Amino acid sequence: MARWLGRWTFFAALALFFGLRLAGAQGAVIQVADAWIRPAGAGENSTSAAYFTIKNTGPLEDTLVSASAAVAVAVELHEVVRLPDGVMRMQPRSQGFTAPARSEVHLKPGGYHVMLIGLKQAIQPGERVPLVLRFAKAGGVNITAVAAQRTGGGMHGNPAPSAHAAPMEPGHGAKK
Repeated sequence: MARWLGRWTFFAALALFFGLRLAGAQGAVIQVADAWIRPAGAGENSTSAAYFTIKNTGPLEDTLVSASAAVAVAVELHEVVRLPDGVMRMQPRSQGFTAPARSEVHLKPGGYHVMLIGLKQAIQPGERVPLVLRFAKAGGVNITAVAAQRTGGGMHGNPAPSAHAAPMEPGHGAKK
């Protein structure tokens, strides 16, 4: 009897393990499209921003919780908000970007974006920059953003050499 119970427990645990793995794989199915990044110079105070579309084709929501890039000292998730006085301000978004099930989230100038801070090397137009996006459910997603100068969208839509086209709050971009 004990031998039968031991085998049953083993197979039940195995089925549970694979069942959970399959459920996770069926949950959030993340794709990233149209990734681009602003060209910028290198240096401690240099910044750039990456934009793309997150496509969640799965039945569960997922959240982009962080990003990394070898080209930058720090990478943060940011958003641009309009204050009551009409001034636009960029700020870190600690809660990440949630992609509801079967939907898209657009990171674009004047809105959500991935901020690269303290560039270790210049980013030239046409250059391909690898980034790793970390999702709560889908885990790490490797993407490549092509450096391009685009216009429009207010803050970060300005073709100025700096990614910061409008005044920032004191301490903006500081590492935590």
